[in-house]
Amino acid sequence: MQDLPVPASLDASERITIASGPHLAEFAPGGGGRLTRLSTHTHDWIVPLAATQWPAGQWPRAGSYPLAPYANRIRDGVFAFNGVRHALQSVPGRPHAIHGAGLHQAWRVRSHGADSVDLVLDQPAGVLGWPWAFECVQRYRLDARGLSVALGITNLGDTPMPFGLGLHPYFTAERVTLHARREWLAGADGLPAGSKAVHVREL
Repeated sequence: MQDLPVPASLDASERITIASGPHLAEFAPGGGGRLTRLSTHTHDWIVPLAATQWPAGQWPRAGSYPLAPYANRIRDGVFAFNGVRHALQSVPGRPHAIHGAGLHQAWRVRSHGADSVDLVLDQPAGVLGWPWAFECVQRYRLDARGLSVALGITNLGDTPMPFGLGLHPYFTAERVTLHARREWLAGADGLPAGSKAVHVREL
């Protein structure tokens, strides 16, 4: 299988929006399927993403992007699954494979309503060395309570596929309350260094 590179740069100039009451969310499907703005009246909940292009590996610290088909880092880009060793490529300037290739590719709009949007990534096998083809869906909905999101992935290959999904928001708030069962601690290299049980964690 031939490894496929990610695009050298992304075009996030096209934006789409959804709204519900005072809440507004903006997205750049071509910019890695990113949420580029989330606001209520004049208050921004995440750092607005104004940039329209950036090189792979040097994405802006703004907005929120999807993590697919894995989150965080894979040490040296190497992992074993079902007895098979897989070697992934890392983006320029990154020693470990990080966050999957989803944030480096254009997503397409499957459906778009006044208060909802579905963004879809159809990734062929081989992108940055990931040997499985898959479809990933981000489903965003706005209502009176705010924004909700659901993530889903479908393995399009012929063999079982490991995966992990996540979101990477850049919040404007100084404190965020996270309800979780476990907290994974990171070492100096950004890789997991163990976990501990938690109930409510203020970041």
